[in-house]
Amino acid sequence: MLAPIRLIAMCLLLTVSGVAPAQVVSWTLQNLGFTDGSSASGSFSWNASTNAVVDWNLALTDGSHSSFPAATFNSGNSTISYGNPPPSGFQDIIFRSTTVFFNDRGLDLRLGIGPLDNLDIPAPSLALISTDLSGPSGALICYNCSPYVFANAGGSVSAVAAIPEPEIYALLSVGLGLIGWVGRRKKLKKGVPA
Repeated sequence: MLAPIRLIAMCLLLTVSGVAPAQVVSWTLQNLGFTDGSSASGSFSWNASTNAVVDWNLALTDGSHSSFPAATFNSGNSTISYGNPPPSGFQDIIFRSTTVFFNDRGLDLRLGIGPLDNLDIPAPSLALISTDLSGPSGALICYNCSPYVFANAGGSVSAVAAIPEPEIYALLSVGLGLIGWVGRRKKLKKGVPA
């Protein structure tokens, strides 16, 4: 009698473990333009269990400011850091909330996300937090942080819908199949026609 209960419990655990939420959320930059006419696009992946960016591929186009050439930020050529509170001597207003820094040899792309926990759960859109007094922007580019240009209003990041891995469906199918098999076997033992 105890063996079928153990088997059912194991099947339930397999089934439940197969539908756990994803730990990595992919985010895409939306409408991110800067006051010098440049713009940024691309995406990054956020690991909710480690609270860290684990992969990124962002592109910055040329603008009118000569200090900011077109650039690509990815895990092979740039680094990631997080800022809150601000570095000493830098304007506090830029760091009102936690900021993610993408740095490539002194050229920074900074995104004011707000509390990093905002990145844990996929959302249709997260506005980038204001980085100046004139309105909601939420990003800046700078070269060794001077000079710098702010983002125009309207920039955001949006989550890319997660696609379940095939292994999740396989585990779910195996778990449900085992539960059905145990139920059928139990009925046959009691003499109930199937």
